Amino acid sequence: MDLKKIQNQSGKYVDYMVDTISDTIKSCGTRFSGSEGEKKAAEKLAKDMEGYCDKVKIEPFAVCPESFYSWIFWTVTCVLCAIGCYFILPLLSIILLVTGLVPMLSAFVFYRTTFDWMYKKETSHNVTAEKMPTGEVKRAVYFVGHIDAANEWYLNYRFGGKAMTAIVCLAFISMLYIMATSIYRLVEIGNIQPDLAQGTELYVGLSSLVWIFVLIPLFFLNNWKRVVDGANDDLTGCALSMAVLKALKENDITFEHTKVGVILTGSEETGLRGAKAWSKAHKAECQKLPTEIISFDTITELEYLCVNLKDLNMTVKTDKALGEKYMKAIVDSGAKAKFAGIPIGSTDGAAFSQAKLTATSVTAINYDIPYYYHTRHDTIEAVRKDTLDAVFKATIEFLKNYD
Repeated sequence: MDLKKIQNQSGKYVDYMVDTISDTIKSCGTRFSGSEGEKKAAEKLAKDMEGYCDKVKIEPFAVCPESFYSWIFWTVTCVLCAIGCYFILPLLSIILLVTGLVPMLSAFVFYRTTFDWMYKKETSHNVTAEKMPTGEVKRAVYFVGHIDAANEWYLNYRFGGKAMTAIVCLAFISMLYIMATSIYRLVEIGNIQPDLAQGTELYVGLSSLVWIFVLIPLFFLNNWKRVVDGANDDLTGCALSMAVLKALKENDITFEHTKVGVILTGSEETGLRGAKAWSKAHKAECQKLPTEIISFDTITELEYLCVNLKDLNMTVKTDKALGEKYMKAIVDSGAKAKFAGIPIGSTDGAAFSQAKLTATSVTAINYDIPYYYHTRHDTIEAVRKDTLDAVFKATIEFLKNYD
């Protein structure tokens, strides 16, 4: 089985990836979570894979897209009201802060589905494609990309990634500051009755007013009226995964005991909902059969190629052994990368890892948040062929681990 010949043809498959990305953007429209455009893209990509794999399945699942970012209005409003309540009723200030923080932590920090029931349900779709081995299936390896695209992060588009990160971090600090001062005042007055702030307590409260200028911009973090093209995030991951199956088929390469598959998830941008749904539906079979999952997300900047040992705001550990195996493939294929963790945001690799599946994630993006990330600049023009070429070669190298 000569996988080297596929690596020597990498240019051909990079062209296929670019064409797939471009065609999907042009033919499917916007691909927000649970939208008609996302469904069209799932159907298109599934049909494309029918010619070079043995099984293709589209699986619908319920999703509440608005739940993921709706915390913004609720949380910021609660915090602004808490600033005012400090001067009269600090206990109410504390209650408002807790009420505002819980949805934010649940949705945006830990990607929980706690409050999904409050929002309208839509239908999203996952696509699973598999190339079966010639003999008994003894193991499986899946490559993952997500179909959907994000709403624009207006603060990144308008002010840049570093400024946006600073605003979000300062806003979180403001919440802790207001919480601390409210607790301080509650202890000072010694009861829960209304009490007008005076003296030092008044000046402490007035100092909190400066946080208003940090909190107000958060209302504009997510532009609900614009969905980006998502050429890099994450049609690169989809097209790369698909190119692997296409290359195996066209070069008449079939493993003896290893099933090679592709998972294209929906609704990644609204809390990894597609990967969560796939894990729930397929967990039993993955536990019976040794299964490894490589999630590709935003394969753009080769100089920032990373295998992530931590995901989801650094709160979830991915499989270290699998990460090291893929890193070795990167090095052996002639590329360079580093181990890292995702400081803000997540990939589908986190959802698979939370489900106790053997998974890791591979990204090629500057974690300082580049200009194109979740903005209208994430177009086909921002796709880099050199990065796709390097990661494609590394992935073929990775497959040399199997029979």
